[in-house]
Amino acid sequence: MGAGGRDLIARPAAGWGLYLGLAVCFLVFSQGPALLAVVWTNVGYVGLAAQALGVAAVGPDAEVALQRALALAPAQGASPSRGLGWLWLSEGRQDEAIRALQEAVAVAPHDAVAGFFLGQALWEAGDRREALDAWRQAGAAVYFLTQGQELQLQGRWQEAEGVLRLALELDPQSWEAHLELGEALMRNRKVEQALQEFHLALALCPAEKALDVYVWLGHGYRAAKEREKALWAYREAYARAPRDQDLPYYAYYVGLTLLELERLDEAEAFLRESVQAAPHAPNHYLLARLYMQREDWAAAARELENAVALGASAIWYYEPLGDAYLKQGKTEAALGAYKAAFCLAAPGSKDRERIGKKVQALSSRAVTCD
Repeated sequence: MGAGGRDLIARPAAGWGLYLGLAVCFLVFSQGPALLAVVWTNVGYVGLAAQALGVAAVGPDAEVALQRALALAPAQGASPSRGLGWLWLSEGRQDEAIRALQEAVAVAPHDAVAGFFLGQALWEAGDRREALDAWRQAGAAVYFLTQGQELQLQGRWQEAEGVLRLALELDPQSWEAHLELGEALMRNRKVEQALQEFHLALALCPAEKALDVYVWLGHGYRAAKEREKALWAYREAYARAPRDQDLPYYAYYVGLTLLELERLDEAEAFLRESVQAAPHAPNHYLLARLYMQREDWAAAARELENAVALGASAIWYYEPLGDAYLKQGKTEAALGAYKAAFCLAAPGSKDRERIGKKVQALSSRAVTCD
């Protein structure tokens, strides 16, 4: 780049300094130190933002600007003290960060950001009780709840459990935190603890929010092999579910649990009514399982054909469909269903190996998948 290019880059810095100087002079003579402190606070926050973004900042650095703001108007120092606290916290200067953030909170007790940073600084310094008090005053439970939800979405169940326990230390009455913690515990295979959290969530949540709690209670009881209790929870969820396109999802768990309890007549009546109201591949599949238990292969094949029509990419529909056809002596139809299942199975998987053996028993020709 030539000299002209360098001049174009340098000019904004010189101009910025000149205009800031003129503004400072004007403020000193006309408005006094309080308004000037606001200017230096803003300069400091521009520096903080530049540092956080990793870009070069023009003018005085953040620490100098915030210190000047604090010196000019110490009685109004919540904002610059908060900025200094954040800066020192990011640099590992815990004692200075705690002192600055305590000053910010003293000036503005409802400053949630300063309170949150103060809690973080105290936590990192090992002052657990004081950190919890600061976070509690700042209303930080919602932050930890949200963080726990994000960790769950990322599949980081152990971390989610720890964060959600912290959220509940701050707000034991948060039904959402109890529910989220229960979900994390379920995924960490701590079923009994999960059930305790789900019951706490149910006791605390508003009636109109109970749907998801009942679903998770059902999952917990199924995992604990307490199927009568699971059926109760799933029925409660089904009764509260909106009568819309998601209703078959809730019906599925009722039907599945009835099958597991071997209450076949009740399961058939319930599922038949459900699929007539709203065709749903998983519920047709449950009906097919029921008919296969009764060795009614024609009815099973009919329900699996319905399932395939609604959810054609599911391996677990095609393979049992092949079994149902084979039981009826429909070899070619069975071979076609097995081939479809084979191609849907992952290469090298046990599913593909198992289905491949069924294909080989019916045909000597190798299966080719597009």
